[in-house]
Amino acid sequence: MSDIVRDPTDELVVFAVPQEAMQLRPDLRDDYCYWPMVSTIAAQSPLPLLGPVHEPTYQYMTRPDDLHGIELRHPCARCRASVERAAQALAGVEPGTLGICVAQCVVVYLRDIQTLDGRFSPIMRLADTV
Repeated sequence: MSDIVRDPTDELVVFAVPQEAMQLRPDLRDDYCYWPMVSTIAAQSPLPLLGPVHEPTYQYMTRPDDLHGIELRHPCARCRASVERAAQALAGVEPGTLGICVAQCVVVYLRDIQTLDGRFSPIMRLADTV
């Protein structure tokens, strides 16, 4: 029998946010972005999630140069590239029509201890609307 453990993992999700949502108060805008973040992680995860996400943070871009203000918890090449692609996508849309949410959180997965290798497992998705 294998040993199953809880594995807290940092996750990154990048997705488009309609301009109407970008105009909400910051707390409402963050609440609006919670479920797209969670549903993206759940849809793309090959492992079962254990409970709710922890420590969610949200940062937003409305212009390509907003990229420079984004702070990544785990600044690996894949995460940076995902955020850079989103910033580049903003260059191709009319200013003020779209926002990008860079959501980060900790998700607890159930893993078999034999497959646990300590690697970061980013979930990156740029919505089709960008």
